[in-house]
Amino acid sequence: MRWMHRTPWLLVPALLALGLVLTIPSGDSEAREWDSDQHNVLLVIPDEPGPWIWLKPTNSWGKQGIIKGASRYLDKLKTGEATTYHGGLLHLFELDAPEDKTLADVCGSKDIRDRLLGRFVESPEVEVMDTTLNDDLPAKILLVDGKARNKLGEPSPAHGRMLITIARGKILLLRMYVWHTEYDDEGLKVDLDYIEGEFMVKKTKDDDKKPERPKDNPDGGEGDGPGEDEQVEEEIQLREHTLRLTKHAKLNRKEVTDDTMILFFEDVDRGGWYQIILYATKNGRIINGQQAPNEDIKKWMTKTWWKNFSANHPDGELFTFRWPKKVKAPTFITLPDLSDDERKVASKKGKRPIDPKASDLIKKMKIVEKVKRNTIGKKYKVSEPYRGVLQGNRPRAGKETVLRFAWRTAFFSFRLIVTVGGDAYKKWGEAIRSTLESMHHYKD
Repeated sequence: MRWMHRTPWLLVPALLALGLVLTIPSGDSEAREWDSDQHNVLLVIPDEPGPWIWLKPTNSWGKQGIIKGASRYLDKLKTGEATTYHGGLLHLFELDAPEDKTLADVCGSKDIRDRLLGRFVESPEVEVMDTTLNDDLPAKILLVDGKARNKLGEPSPAHGRMLITIARGKILLLRMYVWHTEYDDEGLKVDLDYIEGEFMVKKTKDDDKKPERPKDNPDGGEGDGPGEDEQVEEEIQLREHTLRLTKHAKLNRKEVTDDTMILFFEDVDRGGWYQIILYATKNGRIINGQQAPNEDIKKWMTKTWWKNFSANHPDGELFTFRWPKKVKAPTFITLPDLSDDERKVASKKGKRPIDPKASDLIKKMKIVEKVKRNTIGKKYKVSEPYRGVLQGNRPRAGKETVLRFAWRTAFFSFRLIVTVGGDAYKKWGEAIRSTLESMHHYKD
């Protein structure tokens, strides 16, 4: 273990008590998926921008309930500066669940929280988020930022989080830390998003057993026929662009109005409006006998968007939203929760930057992100995947939220704009989300 000789020997007992000296690489860096039938879980670690490695079990793991661990430690930062402690660490715990305790009880218990907070030198504020695994398994996430003891036993800026769920009488805890630089140029926090997003509690045969449906009732009530709320959906295939999607019945498809526009949905009522437009531009186009450059995706997602949005929403605060940790399909194209209580201030009133750098929009203001999970469809990877969300006040129209997505395949550059205005999210939000998440590329 190449770093342990730098740890003062007097600190070792204290570090063991905190579970700090647990990072012994196993050398198994090739297998990125830990698919355990014994524990019925799937844990996946990233291989880029820097590979994580699985850890060898230690004697203390069994006592603590740890069943798997991994780490990623850096030799140097993005700036080229050498480092001895920046990196990430995760452990997956499996504990017996008390029969009389709910998920909320477990999440709030001191024993569980101490497993995350034990490294922090002060008592930082803990944020609790609700989420789901496998689409239907309730889970909670604890999020915390502050100074935590790194692998050298020294306090340094860190982000910690712990995913908590209960399945088949067991408490599963996915505890993760990263010791990061100010703007996390090394992508350590993004690594945690990826690990959390890929984590699964596998279903067993017993889980798949479904209760019998009630039979037809001639006097009314539930039956085998379609219910009142069931919708008819439309399958759309764009063969040239190797793209398929399922349009929710509540959405209104319209004729495209531009040579590069390949999809157009739009509707409006007294409460609000929405618009979904997808553009596709061929890569390597020949214009006037010369090859034109491909679409500058990053510029379109950052500086161009900021200029356009600021012009259309000139007054007041601007807001952004947290992207969901889980989606129903292997894609980064989705719709966040656009409820007012979920939004975060991206730019305060009167303090809006006129011409921010692209990096500031991504790292400081967190309006745009380059996505770690670069798939749109099962095993279909795209390049330069970006997404962003901004909300502001449009004159004479009111609250308006705009989302942008961009990505590139071998033959096309795609730009997707989703606009949700007024109270449209309440009426069409789920229909928009369902349609976006259904988009997937396929190999022709």
